[in-house]
Amino acid sequence: MQVRHRPLARSPIASWALRVGTAAALGIDATVHLQNAAAYDGVKATFALGAVLLYRYVDVGQLGPIPNMYENTWQVPGKLLSAYAEGAAVVLAGLGLLVHWPVSRDDRMSAFQRP
Repeated sequence: MQVRHRPLARSPIASWALRVGTAAALGIDATVHLQNAAAYDGVKATFALGAVLLYRYVDVGQLGPIPNMYENTWQVPGKLLSAYAEGAAVVLAGLGLLVHWPVSRDDRMSAFQRP
């Protein structure tokens, strides 16, 4: 089945409005994630590394709207570098967690209580 692509924005003004709106939405999203990053750094890094390794070694196939991303090679430009970066993020987030982990039981209990 042939899929025909039609431009969504036919005028330059509409095209720029869509671009600016998308950039603004991504900027807001990035700000929110930056403010809450400390709580999720390790989890995000672990899942990112897990996804890269999974799709490198396992042919998962298509998952609903997510296409089949299986690539049985590290030769794709940037793939190995991203895996190293994600692995480093996992290690660094784990070290950050250890450094900031409360030492005593009382400290641990107060860390999870809301003020």
